[in-house]
Amino acid sequence: MKVLAFSFMLLVALLTVSCGGGPSSQNSPTAQIRIMQASGDLGNVDVQFNGNAVANNLGWRQTFPTKATSYTSVPAGTVHYQEFATGSNSPALVDTHFALSSNTFYTAITAGEQSSASVATILLTDDHVVPAPGEVRLRFVNAASAAGPIDIYFVSGSNAGLPSTPSVPALGYKSSSGYFSFTGAPVQLCVNATGVALGGLPGLLPGVGGASCMISVTLQFQSLPQTSLTFVFLDPYIPLNAPPGSFSPSMVLASLPF
Repeated sequence: MKVLAFSFMLLVALLTVSCGGGPSSQNSPTAQIRIMQASGDLGNVDVQFNGNAVANNLGWRQTFPTKATSYTSVPAGTVHYQEFATGSNSPALVDTHFALSSNTFYTAITAGEQSSASVATILLTDDHVVPAPGEVRLRFVNAASAAGPIDIYFVSGSNAGLPSTPSVPALGYKSSSGYFSFTGAPVQLCVNATGVALGGLPGLLPGVGGASCMISVTLQFQSLPQTSLTFVFLDPYIPLNAPPGSFSPSMVLASLPF
């Protein structure tokens, strides 16, 4: 399957915050978690916590709960997390344990490709700090196993040029950055494989200021979001029986509130 670099503009709408499912007691022994199925070839899955069904038929890029701003309550402490092919309870496609703290928000992302034995689950702790007035707060997650480590360049404002060195260097597979605050919009992103300088590889797409990028993204906002945002780089969806010579992007991008 051939791989293409790509460029696009992402229009991010304001999301209504809803943190459903969690009790309000400060001493509650529960954690809040949401799940994202981000493996391009794992297929649809059923999810269990400690042997109890939580989500059914979760497909690529889908989240549970369905409303991405919502969470579901699970016991705090060590939790047994499993994913099975939809309609089956054996074998487990994902089988791991999470250590969850009470009164804490988490996102679990299943990433990678079954065909390359790179499937893994990334557990993120979500920051619910409200951005300062006039600012946008973003973080980045590399859930694209085929891409390897990536360099992320970014800048805010329509007339600014990209920095000469990566804003987030060598973000490895299964890794996440911290949160960054931006003043002004839009936010311009350029993503390359680690070590590939801007303009250093023929055939890539032009980005901000003529830079060559494996992915070039412009984030536009109808209105500034009142939550932090998480941008996840994923392996592309791999359809069964894809015809020879089919093209696929090197990575795709998904976004989540918080």
